[in-house]
Amino acid sequence: GAMLVARNRRAEATPLLAEAYAFRRRELGPGAEATLSTANNLGVLYRDLGRLADAEIVLEEASAAASEHLGDRHPLTGFL
Repeated sequence: GAMLVARNRRAEATPLLAEAYAFRRRELGPGAEATLSTANNLGVLYRDLGRLADAEIVLEEASAAASEHLGDRHPLTGFL
């Protein structure tokens, strides 16, 4: 997904990044740093594509998970 985004092929990257996010949530948990990083990338991608409602959902979920699992003082919590 990230390679496609870098090549400005965002529409092609979206389902791959969404699948990666779902996989990481399921296998690593919602608060894992890799999951949160993927959520951020997906949220930004949705925003760039004008899918603001989708971006808001993903980023709010990630922010809540970061707060719950990493604590409010962790750098990822403030970033999301």
